[in-house]
Amino acid sequence: MYSKLIALALFIGLVSCVDTKRNVKDQSENCSNVNSYIPIDSANKMISSYLNSIQYQNNDTDVRSFIVDANALRCYLNSDEGLNVSNLKFSLAHNASTAYSTDSNINCGYNGKHLTIVISGFDTLGNYVIHPKGLCIDRAFWRPKRPISGNASNDLIVE
Repeated sequence: MYSKLIALALFIGLVSCVDTKRNVKDQSENCSNVNSYIPIDSANKMISSYLNSIQYQNNDTDVRSFIVDANALRCYLNSDEGLNVSNLKFSLAHNASTAYSTDSNINCGYNGKHLTIVISGFDTLGNYVIHPKGLCIDRAFWRPKRPISGNASNDLIVE
């Protein structure tokens, strides 16, 4: 009986020491020391500089931005593998329909009809962190599938 109580106490002690939360950093730790943010006016200056360089007022084919599914990114980063991601790599690429066509390997300039970005993560050692299913994130759209009705339809960032 005594040994059963000790075994039960040990079991309860071990179970209570197990952290039932995922191995995710505290949200305040993740965000309080980030030096990657810039003010909106600086972001808009940078965006405007690019847009003016492609003469966007008279040009509706060059890429102005890419839209990425935040849920896909969130799922990847919150996966067991994704917890090891320290940086994301955004690679410009021909979209699948271009890459698997006769237009493959042909310079399309900034034409959004042919471009996408492929997103992959890597760890602090510089090694790729592969998605649990051996996938990379694509589906970045240069134009939304549905019109954006809010202020994100603006080329510049507005509050």
